[in-house]
Amino acid sequence: YTLLDDRIATQEQKQVIDLDLKQGQIAKIVAYAGTGKTSTLVQLALVLVQAKDSPPSILFVTYNSDLVKQLERKFTGLGLQDKVHCRTFHSLAYQIYFTELNHFPRDRVVSSFNKSHIAPQLREGYSPQVLDMIVSTLETFTYSTDPEIGPQHTDEAIFNKYINSITDKHVKKYPRVSDLGALSDLVRLSSLVWADMISKKGASKITHETYLKLFQLEGKQLPSRYDYIEVDEAQDMNPVCTEIVLRECRNRGSRVVLVGDPHQQLYAFRGAVNAMDLIQADVTFVLSQSFRFGRGMGQAASALVSVLKRQHIAVEGINNSRGGCEWTGIRAYDPSSDAPVPFPYTYLVRKNFTMVKKIFGEFMRDIMSPSYEKFLIFLPPKINVEIEKIRSVYDLWQEKPVKSIKNEFVRECGTFSKLKYIVDKKDLYQWKRRIELVEMYKEDLLKFFVRINECLTKDASQA
Repeated sequence: YTLLDDRIATQEQKQVIDLDLKQGQIAKIVAYAGTGKTSTLVQLALVLVQAKDSPPSILFVTYNSDLVKQLERKFTGLGLQDKVHCRTFHSLAYQIYFTELNHFPRDRVVSSFNKSHIAPQLREGYSPQVLDMIVSTLETFTYSTDPEIGPQHTDEAIFNKYINSITDKHVKKYPRVSDLGALSDLVRLSSLVWADMISKKGASKITHETYLKLFQLEGKQLPSRYDYIEVDEAQDMNPVCTEIVLRECRNRGSRVVLVGDPHQQLYAFRGAVNAMDLIQADVTFVLSQSFRFGRGMGQAASALVSVLKRQHIAVEGINNSRGGCEWTGIRAYDPSSDAPVPFPYTYLVRKNFTMVKKIFGEFMRDIMSPSYEKFLIFLPPKINVEIEKIRSVYDLWQEKPVKSIKNEFVRECGTFSKLKYIVDKKDLYQWKRRIELVEMYKEDLLKFFVRINECLTKDASQA
């Protein structure tokens, strides 16, 4: 097969494109980075439509609205717009509740729900903390398939902490706080807000997740019955989306094709649970040949995944124009283990602070070593900024003159105790970590700062 982007399909892609499912069956395609998962789905749709005497109806569904528009143009150009429909999950539910049933007015939808969007009569007399707990409870509920709000959607620890902090002065300011005696009261209040949200005449705002959850909750069917439902980026489906797809499979006999990369889950904040792992499929394929990089990068990726995720896969880079060199003998090591790592090595992290902690650990080990030798290091600007923030926290802890502290935020706090208070009150996570580092290592941090200054070079080639 020649794909629409003029690439020749790999043998792995050909197996998927030749797929023949019976009614109600599910196929799962585990596709790693750059292996052409979307182009494979598109080619499968083309083959299905062109090879059958009576072409099947196909729904191509994903989270990405830009991808939907791109695919719509592609299928329209091929004259297949009537047989292959490209939609997002939300647009399917939107068609039911806004176009067909006219249940919600469009001006009730907000992109992000907060306490100000709760109907005035339902939020009056409650403190901001209570309203925030209601918002959090509703969010957790909308991502679940549960039929009603329960204790499992609340954060019991936060609720108990708040209840134990209530004073007479607080109750006088927010009189309805006295209604909260147990977690069940928070569940009851959240249920009242939910009922108002989904009511046709409700005063509370709703989000796109609200009507999608209602679609699942009321057992609605998709606007049309499809022979095939192809789901791109299936690893990002939350339980609500998963239930909608599986219901079409069970009740209407739709054949379902799920394609996703379990290592690229982007929507955990939307309740994504990696449906690729949870759904039992009748047949499973793997796309492991990547067009995005060459053989060497594939070897590196395979080594990292085998250690960090305990998954033994072999990603093969087949694009020789990108990273085509062969890296032989590459190994990955788990940073949480005590196993010695041979030099030289690369340490991969996600956050600047984590890198600083690693640098600190390496330096302290070298300083304490009998065979201590000076060596040059080069640090990118962002790491230098992070070190400066930690140094500012350290200087405040040491009660250095406030005017000498470089970081403006730390300087304005004035004292270490006030810094801790503000950071805790505003829940500033990164600053909490910096404070923890200072309190953990105390005076030893000075050795770290001295060592950094000794070894620092502005010329990366010297490091």
